[in-house]
Amino acid sequence: MTGDTSRKPKKSETLEVRLPYETKQAFLTACREDGTTASEVVRGSIDDYLDERGRPETETQPRSVIAMIPAPIRKKRYLAVAGGLAGLAALVALPSAADPDFMATFHKFDKNGDGVLTPEEFFDGDLPAETVTETRRAMRQDKPAPDPTAMRVFHEDYVNIFPRADGHPDGEWGLMMSISAGIENAPDGFNADAFDFRGAADLDPLATAFIGMDADANDAVSYAEFEVRFNALLAKGFSRLDRDGDGYLVEREFMRSAGWLTDTAADGSEAPIPEERLKAGFRKLDADADGKLSLQEYLTPA
Repeated sequence: MTGDTSRKPKKSETLEVRLPYETKQAFLTACREDGTTASEVVRGSIDDYLDERGRPETETQPRSVIAMIPAPIRKKRYLAVAGGLAGLAALVALPSAADPDFMATFHKFDKNGDGVLTPEEFFDGDLPAETVTETRRAMRQDKPAPDPTAMRVFHEDYVNIFPRADGHPDGEWGLMMSISAGIENAPDGFNADAFDFRGAADLDPLATAFIGMDADANDAVSYAEFEVRFNALLAKGFSRLDRDGDGYLVEREFMRSAGWLTDTAADGSEAPIPEERLKAGFRKLDADADGKLSLQEYLTPA
């Protein structure tokens, strides 16, 4: 009987690339200067190329569409920072980048000064308290197991740090909180630009983001809950950029945020952050100048 000659895919494969000697040497020298490896740069370039043109589907991977949420979910306001942060709402100076304190930012959200944040305060009126109550009730209900082949909408919230322009009145660093949307098992010809991600979701994404902060489920977020959640979202944003999962960000990985990070000017207008400013920001965050960012460096800008 003839054996099965099909070869199972390995966890990794070797790809031979032929280069002129001068190009190879210049490439290896550049990698050493940047504190990275040739393999890492090649893998990253291949990943970026496939991401830009759309990866081919496989039988073992369901079709997936990821998109930044359109308005009103993508509505962003900025928390603030002198050494530190920005996210969903107002602008505040933090006292120390080495020991981030979200208290001033929290008070900007807390418009009535009662020491807790309501859904309306946190999302500036875009999220009624009733929606949070209904969403929490739906999350607690027993539901049948989902059909693994059916189209499914999902959301994820996270925070990323970015450098502000020199002399910006709101400080040197900012943090953007984002909610991304995705679809598993997207049908052929799916148009993400015309799709209502919020309306099609089983659970309201703004409500689930608020519930994620409200650890004691009392429909109000205390300062302690706020600080814990935002630190977790910062770490989550770091992990999203850490493509190879080695626990560090090289400049190329840090620059992945260039596609969605925007800055708010003094007049309230938003614009993409220039790549050169992001690269300069990477160098500032890299406290030990080793060409890569640890999570600690990312969370505590110097």
